[in-house]
Amino acid sequence: MTHTPLPEPLLEALMVFVAAGALLPLARLVKGPSLADRAVAFDLIAMAVLALACLEAMRSGRGVFLDAAVVLAILTFVATVAIAQFLAPARSLAPTPGRSGPDGPRGGA
Repeated sequence: MTHTPLPEPLLEALMVFVAAGALLPLARLVKGPSLADRAVAFDLIAMAVLALACLEAMRSGRGVFLDAAVVLAILTFVATVAIAQFLAPARSLAPTPGRSGPDGPRGGA
């Protein structure tokens, strides 16, 4: 047993609550109905796993769990950005009629 700022039974109780809190997003991940719902559920589950890794690092005194948490956070961020790009409406590269640039028609106002 290592020295932690929180008593070990409290850390274990927190781990149980965080794991239980990931059950509702797990149901949303399976059920859907849309890809956006599944993406948000995936983010919530990943954050719960990240919290569990941090709590285990506190409980065990091993820094490797914090390293894993950082890697998981980075991968989750990249996955979220990729899903957001996939879900974003496609923008056309062709100019819009009546607009000569991003600020609209040029000339005097």
